[in-house]
Formats: sequence, structure tokens, C-alpha cells
Amino acid sequence: MNDNLPTVWDAEPHTVAKHGILKKYLQAWMAILARQSALLPQGSKSILYVDGFAGPGVYKGGEDGSPIVAIRTAVDHTGNLPVPVRFLFVELEPARFGALQQQLAKLQPMIQASSVLT
Repeated sequence: MNDNLPTVWDAEPHTVAKHGILKKYLQAWMAILARQSALLPQGSKSILYVDGFAGPGVYKGGEDGSPIVAIRTAVDHTGNLPVPVRFLFVELEPARFGALQQQLAKLQPMIQASSVLT
């Protein structure tokens, strides 16, 4: 699929609004999913968050992309998440994937310090 966008592009107003909704959604549902996952009798007791069109993780103006919004929401979660959260980011465009890897590398100290992320 060719979407004709550059590697990093301007965040449209609807995208910024979408990321605000995503953050609120994850703040609520991470706690619910974590509690339910902790009750499982066996298997992997964790949450797996998948972003199927992850993008570069950042916009031209420095705004966080959806993968970074999701990670920051998990790390900053005010409730007790009794199971870890794992992340899988899918991005097929090589330059965007490289940009996403750079953004994730910047978060490594925060990720490693978190007891929530794996």
C-alpha cells in the first residue's frame, strides 16, 4: 500500500483528538484487562497491545504517535496493573519503522524503570 505520506508528517487535528481518545480509553481498559488477566488460572498473565499501523511514533511538530501514547499511558497509569503490558508495533514502511525504533530507543530508560512494561 502506498499512502504517499513522507516518513514523518504533520499531525492533523483529528489525529491529535484520536490520540486523546486513545489515552483515555487505555487508562480505563488497561486496568480492567490487567485485573481480568491476573485472574486467569494459567497461561500468559499479561496484556498484549498491538498497533497494526504504528507509523513513525512521532509527528513533525514533536507530537507523540500512537505507539508512544500507549507506552506512556501504561507507564503513567495511576492504578495498580497486576500484570505486565507487552507491546507489538507493526509498521511495514522501512523508513517509518526506523523512525519508530529511534523513538522507542529514547524511551528505553523509562521502559526499563517501569515495573509494568515487558
